Amino acid sequence: EHDPVELVESAWQTLHTRAASKHIRLTRTIDDELPSVYVDRDKFRRSLINLVVNAIKFSPEREVVDIRLNAPSPGSVRLSVRDNGPGLNPEALRDCVERFHEGGCHTLCGTKGLGLGLSIARDLVELNLGSMMVQSTPGSGSTFSFDMPAGDRESIIRASKNRIVARAPEAIVSALRVKPQDPCR
Repeated sequence: EHDPVELVESAWQTLHTRAASKHIRLTRTIDDELPSVYVDRDKFRRSLINLVVNAIKFSPEREVVDIRLNAPSPGSVRLSVRDNGPGLNPEALRDCVERFHEGGCHTLCGTKGLGLGLSIARDLVELNLGSMMVQSTPGSGSTFSFDMPAGDRESIIRASKNRIVARAPEAIVSALRVKPQDPCR
């Protein structure tokens, strides 16, 4: 269990330095009273950094990239990264998190890359029992978000079940409950 605000704060200096190199203003919008989240700290941090670096890369100089933390529903916390870049057309939007895919934006923006940052972020989010979403409109920027399960038992079990169903909807899953053995025996 981790405090989501502290997780963002732990990466803030790295993100701020990266944004400043392109004269991008980095902002945070954080809702009050967020629950703890059930994540691997390093995987969360790498996902956040990849999304913010991508937003910086595709934003024009002197624009704003906003990081937002909120609880869209009970049992989950959402981290969103919003940029004011060129946005993605519907075809690019469908494939933008696939490996080696740059969304066709490199010719429009003059940027180059391997197209791995978003796919790595998506894979790390999924390992953390979360899911990644993207919203974008050509000419209006993009928002990349991921949900994380809250740190309570019910939310973690629900996220685990959803991950299993998404991976293998026809699979049979068994659970085994083990009681701790009496140490005196």
